[in-house]
Amino acid sequence: RKERRNMYDRTGYYGGDETVRHEGFCGRLLDSILGVILGFVLFLLAFGVLGWNEGRTVFTARALEQGRTVVVEAPCSPAAPIYEGKLVHMSCDLGNLPTFTVDDFGNDIAPFTGVFLRPKMEMYQYEEDEDCDDDGHGGRTCHYSYDYVWSDKIVDASNFHGYGHMNPSSFPKLNISPAKATGVTLGDWTLSDKQIARFKKEKQIPIKDTQNVFENCVNKPCSFLTHDNTVVSSNTLYTYQSFPSIGDVRVTLWGSTATTASIVAQVSGSSFKPWIAPNAGGYKVDLLQETHMDVELMFIEAENENTIIAWVLRLVGWCVMWFGLQLMFGPATVLPGIIPCVGSLIGDLVGYVLCGATMLLSLCLSIVTIGIAWMIYNPMHGLVIVAIGGAVGVAFVHYRNAIRRDREEKEGIEMQSPHAPLVQHV
Repeated sequence: RKERRNMYDRTGYYGGDETVRHEGFCGRLLDSILGVILGFVLFLLAFGVLGWNEGRTVFTARALEQGRTVVVEAPCSPAAPIYEGKLVHMSCDLGNLPTFTVDDFGNDIAPFTGVFLRPKMEMYQYEEDEDCDDDGHGGRTCHYSYDYVWSDKIVDASNFHGYGHMNPSSFPKLNISPAKATGVTLGDWTLSDKQIARFKKEKQIPIKDTQNVFENCVNKPCSFLTHDNTVVSSNTLYTYQSFPSIGDVRVTLWGSTATTASIVAQVSGSSFKPWIAPNAGGYKVDLLQETHMDVELMFIEAENENTIIAWVLRLVGWCVMWFGLQLMFGPATVLPGIIPCVGSLIGDLVGYVLCGATMLLSLCLSIVTIGIAWMIYNPMHGLVIVAIGGAVGVAFVHYRNAIRRDREEKEGIEMQSPHAPLVQHV
């Protein structure tokens, strides 16, 4: 059941309405049962993520180790055929950089020469906030309010619970020519399109604040951004002058800072491709840095990146497994809600206990999964990890049994009253 209330959002602007949704016990129970299915899928998915990640980590490390032993230095010039098929390292100046221009802006935006020129565009949109509380009768009441936000992605309003809050379905277009760089050279060699796409370092491009007669778009957002339907302030384009409305955008321009680059890749003609390492599960070596860097440091950077990715994915796999287990036991936190007065409290207590238990269970299972994967890909390390996971599980069981024994001993002592009367026989 929904109710509508007039309200103002947190910014002080009128936001349309606040929607209040009342969800009964049966609805919550049905949602929790559906959550069991989703939780089971996530639980299984976590095993796959953890196992795949260990294989990726081992094979990537193996490929880097093999690449370090065979890589050779190649000169920036000339692009000699004697390096064909070899894994090479070179560090050279970039050449054949394109000059980007922004159409329909005249001299406001000067031409930029570099590896890329990218707009960063944000749109003024509605965002829904949800705040739910138990109603004390096994159900739940949810309040939905709406704020104005700047977002670089389209906020999907089709699932909003309120009325009258619609967001645009697309951003306006900004014509930049050419669309992307091709044929960028490294010395006398040519970088591949995939290598060019990996350049990331950037700086903000200045935009001139020239006076113009502003023409506000009737329908927001504008189809195209031009000199006439934008104003400039602090190197940023805006499609409004005073206060934004839904569909207005603000845009900054960012260009590449790279003038040199270092690579480790396989020579293919006068260009490059990834080098496939033997005995490494088909994993490849294709390194790029946007500066001058010697070969040893490039391999060290790649190894550090591999380690960081491995730990991030381990954490993600564990959290996915933990969340999956939480969903699988979700009905246990909803069922107590049918009890009058204290049902919500009991449900919360059950939830806290299950949260701790599923955290420890998912941690043990994650460690064991990682260990089994390492036993497949790297047996010696795998045995150690499995042993650690088993030790964590045994320690948890031992700790739980110790708590139980202490409780039983205390209950036994309490059974013997210290104030029992003394009977003296004469």
